[in-house]
Amino acid sequence: MKEQAWSSHAAVQSLLTLLKHKAMAVIETADNGQTFSFVDCNERLLELTGYSRSEFLTKEPLSLIAATHISELHKNRNYLVIRQYFKTETEIIAKHNMKLLVDLELHPMDDPYERLQLVIVEPIPARKWIQHQLAKHPVPVIVSGILNRDLIIELYDPYFDPILEFEQKMFYENISVFDLISEQDHPAIKQALAEMKDKKLVKDLVLKTTRLNNVLELELKIMLRPFFNGSGHILNYAFVITELKPSEETDNPAIKLKIIMAQRSMSAQALSEATGITIQTISKLRNGKITKPQRLTAQLIAAELGVPVTDIWTEIRK
Repeated sequence: MKEQAWSSHAAVQSLLTLLKHKAMAVIETADNGQTFSFVDCNERLLELTGYSRSEFLTKEPLSLIAATHISELHKNRNYLVIRQYFKTETEIIAKHNMKLLVDLELHPMDDPYERLQLVIVEPIPARKWIQHQLAKHPVPVIVSGILNRDLIIELYDPYFDPILEFEQKMFYENISVFDLISEQDHPAIKQALAEMKDKKLVKDLVLKTTRLNNVLELELKIMLRPFFNGSGHILNYAFVITELKPSEETDNPAIKLKIIMAQRSMSAQALSEATGITIQTISKLRNGKITKPQRLTAQLIAAELGVPVTDIWTEIRK
């Protein structure tokens, strides 16, 4: 009996170590099948909630669900009893009674006594804030994303990106924001971060980029919001970019077209439907495969975007 229990404990330790990038804990069901306790948790979960290991492991698992989700608590108890996978959005109570909105997953584990279940907790306030900005912001959002506390881009979602197409969005992920912003604006970023950390402010910044994709520099208007863990330390940052313009002149009509479309929140599909021009032709104009469009094509696109033809193309075909 003890040998089997030790094997299960060793498996728990191995799993928590292997998946250390996720906030996780393991729950054990008591003999009566109705009460539960924590067996172990990893450092990521302790960091998220602000508890010490001894504090966390003495908590009754369902007591960490916020009272506002009390009806969900009873549902969760049923899933714990029947050992069935589920995923739900809920609030957990961190240290100092701080509430954290999370996605919570429950996975039954393969142990000889069928008592162990893996809980994975993912904080989602940053994603929720971005969704709110997309729905409520008076100016359409061009790009949104999430930075970790070290300012590495974890999520990058372009909606009307003038430089990269949507399917290339992974280009920006897992690199530092300082690699994308002009060095002369680094002090402004650092000052804004210090103010956000101390006062928990949302900051609006105007920043210049480096030469993205070796094409051109842009000036961005970006809103940045910090989020905090149960210890009061920075968890991550969410951002939305709502305005952009070239910070230098460009003669490239493909870049001009992309930027004007982004400024007007106009996708290639929407422009195609509005003008009757095929999506294939618009894509070729956007990627530079067609540099001199036919006069009618240029006029239809420029009229839909509300600019003179010469703002995009200096030469067209008759």
